[in-house]
Amino acid sequence: MSNRRISELIRGQYEEDDNVGFKVAIFHRVIPDHNWITLLLLTFSLLTVTGVLDSGDWFKTPFINTLVIASTITGFLAAKIKIKSIFIHPITIVFGICCVFTATGSLIVNVPLAEKYWEVWLHLKHWFIVASGDGINRDLVPYSFAFGLLSWILGYLGGWWTARHNNVWVPIFTAGISILTALSFLPGLFSVRFYIFVLLSMLLIAHMTTKIPTSNWRISEAKLSKTDSFLIMQGAIWFTIACLLIASVIPMKVYTPQRAAQIWDFFRTPVASMEDEFTRLLGNVPSKTGGHGRHFGKFLPFIGSISFKNHAVLWSKSDYEGYWSSRAYSIYTSEGWMSADTEEKKISARERDWYDNIELNRESAKQELQFDFPSRKFMVSGNLEWVSENATLERLKPKTFVISLVSDDQDYQLPEYIADIARLSREYINNYKSTNVVSHESAKIEDFIKENTSELELTYIQRDKGKPISMRLTRTLPSTPDYVSYKFDRQIPANKSISMISHVSTADDAQLRKASDSYPGYIMDHYLNYPVDLPVRIKNLAYLLTYQETNSFDKAASIEKYLRSDNFTYSRNIEAPPVDEDGVDFFLFESKTGYSDYFASAMAVMLRTLGIPSRLMAGYSSGEYNSVTNASTIRDSDSHGWVQVYFSEYGWIDFEPTPAWHRPDRIFRNQGSPYIRSNDSASDSFNDGMDNISEDFSGGPATGEKSIINKQNKANNLFINRYTISSILIIMTIAGLTSTVWALIAFRFRGMTDIERKYEELIVLASLVGIKKQPNDTIIMYGTKIGTIFPTISSSLSEFCGIYTKKTYSKNHVGQTDTKEWSTIRAHLLKNALKRTVGRRIKPPLG
Repeated sequence: MSNRRISELIRGQYEEDDNVGFKVAIFHRVIPDHNWITLLLLTFSLLTVTGVLDSGDWFKTPFINTLVIASTITGFLAAKIKIKSIFIHPITIVFGICCVFTATGSLIVNVPLAEKYWEVWLHLKHWFIVASGDGINRDLVPYSFAFGLLSWILGYLGGWWTARHNNVWVPIFTAGISILTALSFLPGLFSVRFYIFVLLSMLLIAHMTTKIPTSNWRISEAKLSKTDSFLIMQGAIWFTIACLLIASVIPMKVYTPQRAAQIWDFFRTPVASMEDEFTRLLGNVPSKTGGHGRHFGKFLPFIGSISFKNHAVLWSKSDYEGYWSSRAYSIYTSEGWMSADTEEKKISARERDWYDNIELNRESAKQELQFDFPSRKFMVSGNLEWVSENATLERLKPKTFVISLVSDDQDYQLPEYIADIARLSREYINNYKSTNVVSHESAKIEDFIKENTSELELTYIQRDKGKPISMRLTRTLPSTPDYVSYKFDRQIPANKSISMISHVSTADDAQLRKASDSYPGYIMDHYLNYPVDLPVRIKNLAYLLTYQETNSFDKAASIEKYLRSDNFTYSRNIEAPPVDEDGVDFFLFESKTGYSDYFASAMAVMLRTLGIPSRLMAGYSSGEYNSVTNASTIRDSDSHGWVQVYFSEYGWIDFEPTPAWHRPDRIFRNQGSPYIRSNDSASDSFNDGMDNISEDFSGGPATGEKSIINKQNKANNLFINRYTISSILIIMTIAGLTSTVWALIAFRFRGMTDIERKYEELIVLASLVGIKKQPNDTIIMYGTKIGTIFPTISSSLSEFCGIYTKKTYSKNHVGQTDTKEWSTIRAHLLKNALKRTVGRRIKPPLG
């Protein structure tokens, strides 16, 4: 026995010097276990995912491909370091955050490199402040940072898991969820990228499925051919076929029973409640898909380009040409509009005349509305009086004011009209000359408030030794309810008609010019506010346009005329206002281009600076009217924003500042129409005037729209047919593949005896687990080779191969009982072939 050094035994096949051997060892330590193909396939598949997100163009994503490549390589290299993960991950996370900060910092221009990190941090901090408060965010830099960070984590997780655990299912599953989520917010033309992702994933799975078992079988000294490598890729091939069939053949839309939809709607309520949060924080992120109409949530931020489809979303019947309101916005900020806190009012379809209309020149109009999609929200034209479904209406909460009766230090925080009451209240308290406690208690501040205002209610008094020192006043609700949003108590199915009665204004311009400039306190509380830092030139422009006018109507008309002039351009393809600028100021003096939200915002804000209550309304215009059917078609492109101005005694009146949009006249189209309900019919029976309005939309949509509905119904039938045909195709495909396999087997085993067929089947099954019969292997030798790998069936193999040897080389008859061991052999080989298909390691025998 030769005396060899231990180091030589360890180094084994390396004949180079120690330095070269060390370098080779390091190289093999660094590279992936399954060569660079694994790294390349994984990287390309992840780049496909981030490429889809980047193609969405929701916000800028600088160096996103570089981040993915760097993170994937980092994950691979980190996995090769033989140190506990708890020590590696913190270092790589810090490194990744620095890379993401650097990439995001490229969005900050005209700033030194060292300061860009601080600027990115300030953007993130500002976003957190807005997110934790009630403001609106239009800054997209935080989302660029978040997207870069998520891309880094996706790449690092994929690289780490693949290299450390030899498992690609975790990164593929994570990437698959990401790409499907992104595609759900993108048009269908992006879906082809999913097939690219599936193809790359197939190659990656096939590669890993081939390499991992190959390494294990080589340890077991099992010889493999190219045919074997192809056979062990079958798991990946079947996986890909299944995915492609599901993705391309089976329809993605599923029709569910109404009850199931209601249950889903109930459990989705917490998620749906977050839609407003997404709107205020992601409002400036453009939508790439058209949904069922616009979402008019609590927040309406200033955003960039918008686009609408031309399909019908609503059908209405009403002889009053008015807007259909979805929500009113009362709070203006430089970033957009918000709706103030609301309280709910439940109303029942069994009730009529919820309140008496006290506003002048208002008539009750019967209306019908039909949605093209299931909906809980609904639209109203005028002041709603009755609706045929149980509903919940939202109205602004009355304001509450805390007044100090000792000092005027806090009066600057109060509206001017409330500050006057505070001053008078302090004078009333201080007019008592006596200093004894009884005299202060006799100063009944409650009586003073009742005598001086009917719109405020004293809800709390704080006293010090009997003397009132502060009080809380709460505004009483107006006689005419001020509803700002509407929703049904259940989801109304598509194409179901909703009947309603509303008070609509028929006041003419001359009457509105005579309206008083004295407004109810509730209206002033909510509809006169604007930011304290509103640019002065907005106020100056409003004054310049109206200083010659003597009444609120003409002032509103002058601003409306100015905005409809050639000074401004209507366009839906615009850039969002800069983050650090007021949206209205940017529109009026910089871009002078925008769509209805910008024109309406400019008019409402300028009117508020003049002390005229106004608000932004969002919903739909009256649509395309058909005089024959007395029905209007309202399309997605009719989504609109306009202005309502408050006139004492007349209520809210619509104005249209947007060019190219027709301002509806405050008149009825047909005075003899059954859709007009006179004011003296309030005492009639519950069904008065409604008998001629059917539940299924009397007369239906316009003739042209009937064809649209028919097409939709045909599409639904096509879906059913497509679903049936797709199921049949899948069954036929599976049956065809199965038949083909059995035909090939039958062709191979044709003309063989039972024992010969079983031996040929043994060769196929053994090949599936990587044990190929060599030309020089005898029957006994081949059985022994298989039994060496699978000792549990070695005795059965020995008996079976002995029987077949006798059959081959002698004339002895071999009966069925002679092959009883075959069932045990086949079951064991099939089980191990299945394990090999899914990538399970087949353990070699011990010893």
